[in-house]
Amino acid sequence: MAYQATFKRYEMKYLLTEQQKRAVLQAMQPYMKLDGYGIPLLGKGQTLMEIKTSGGLPLWMSHELSRLKVYQTSFSKYGLAYQNMMTKSNKQEQRRILHAC
Repeated sequence: MAYQATFKRYEMKYLLTEQQKRAVLQAMQPYMKLDGYGIPLLGKGQTLMEIKTSGGLPLWMSHELSRLKVYQTSFSKYGLAYQNMMTKSNKQEQRRILHAC
């Protein structure tokens, strides 16, 4: 019989400037690495960093985020992706109407 443990998951989101992103990546290097997944949703120069843990935030990361003045934010990737999709759809519809006239 398989046993599956459940745990509370913590998720924190931070909106970073380019300078903050470089500094956080440098601080993360000894502890973790980036993955190569995802599709860009944000504007140029913006980065969303999501931290997901099964416990609290590692102390070293907490210190770095405080030092860099990086604060938690509320953000919905799905909401932004939906807005982008609807904007693209509306633009295509407008072009179709203009070409039909």
